[in-house]
Amino acid sequence: MNNAQITIREKKLGLLIRDARLAERRSVKECADAIGVKPGLFQAYEEGRRSPSLPELETLVFYLKLPLSHFWGRETKSDLSTPMAQTDTARLISLRQRMIGALLRQERNKVNMSIRHLSTASGIKSARLTSYELGERPIPVPELESILMVM
Repeated sequence: MNNAQITIREKKLGLLIRDARLAERRSVKECADAIGVKPGLFQAYEEGRRSPSLPELETLVFYLKLPLSHFWGRETKSDLSTPMAQTDTARLISLRQRMIGALLRQERNKVNMSIRHLSTASGIKSARLTSYELGERPIPVPELESILMVM
């Protein structure tokens, strides 16, 4: 995936996030609180200026009662639902980030690919890829998709 494709994917993901939030009659603040980010960052997700990590997206779909596949589909959401009970989302997201990083590293090793090669092929810096694999940094969904396309 090149930079233009990643930008388009970020915009599409943002529109789907906004549509799902509005369909559930949730505010930006409610959704931001549910996934453990500041409202300004959540707004950036909706506007396609930034992208959530997969654990954040998974938490959001749980909160909005959607299938994860919604964010890879072509349909929008329009049903009403009830609020979700409070959970320790920060802990869940952190754990899921580490799991995704470990799976990413495992897959990279399985195909016998170095971090340097993955960096060159994906256009993502080696240090950033390493922090993704260690679960130290959330992986924006479009970057995750780009990484997986290379492997």
